[in-house]
Amino acid sequence: MAEREQVKLYFDYKSPFAYLAMAPAFALPGRFQIELRWIPYLLRIKGKGERSLYSEWKVKYSYLDARRVANQRGGFPIRGPRKVYDSTSALIGGLFAQRGGFFPEYTEAPSRASSSTGSRSTTRRRSAS
Repeated sequence: MAEREQVKLYFDYKSPFAYLAMAPAFALPGRFQIELRWIPYLLRIKGKGERSLYSEWKVKYSYLDARRVANQRGGFPIRGPRKVYDSTSALIGGLFAQRGGFFPEYTEAPSRASSSTGSRSTTRRRSAS
């Protein structure tokens, strides 16, 4: 059997683009003779008002593009964060999960939790109006 080629994937849990790429990436080893190597990368995101005008435009376009991809995959919401959190602890947890062999479950759990929480808060807001 041929040796699997290693594909490096850099990720940060606070990135909506990494979030959109994870499910298709997890499916790649089943389709191709590859092994995924997930590498944590701590993004240093500047908040609104800390970026140049050019960077603001890039951010707006990037989120438009992320929403377009999300709509192609079922239409779930992609929004910019109200606050940029430090994801160091989550990334360290991801390394631990890799060593323990439960990285996909670890990575998908926060996504399921935030999507179910988001849908409940949306329902609450709608019923209050």
